[in-house]
Amino acid sequence: MTTSLRLLVIEDSEADFLLIDRHLRQHGLVADCLRVASLAELDRALKRDAIDVVLADFHVPGLEIQDSLARIRAGAPGMPIILMSGSIGEEAAVELLKQGVWDFVLKDSLARLVPAIQRSLREVGQQAARRAAEEQMRLAAVAFENTVEGIVVADAEHRIMSVTRAFSEITGGVRG
Repeated sequence: MTTSLRLLVIEDSEADFLLIDRHLRQHGLVADCLRVASLAELDRALKRDAIDVVLADFHVPGLEIQDSLARIRAGAPGMPIILMSGSIGEEAAVELLKQGVWDFVLKDSLARLVPAIQRSLREVGQQAARRAAEEQMRLAAVAFENTVEGIVVADAEHRIMSVTRAFSEITGGVRG
């Protein structure tokens, strides 16, 4: 069974939403797309649905992009956000990238959309793996620090790199 992605599409135009949805299907991306066009709908979607990626239109009447970004960051930190627009200036796009937008796709050039979504999903996976590895390292360091065994860690030239507290207590040595 193929697991479908959950995409939240911030878009005021039903026609543009349908175009995006059709483009994704035509290019082999299985996705459940949910369209929102107001802050209230955005808040409900973020609370209710398990969203994988947000596609955000730059121009949605009554819904400023900065407000959308703030709500997404508050409700789902680390959520990939891909900005979509028919027209946006380069300076505005760069500023939004600095504010945490992951990528930018022009609506009249959707060829980059599927690769942008796939890349953002890979990055989310890599970040999760990195966080898990960091947590494992932290736990290993705590275990090393609190073991009752006297342990010495040395490099290839037999220089002592680290010792446990227990080793220092057993030998009367100073930890360094």
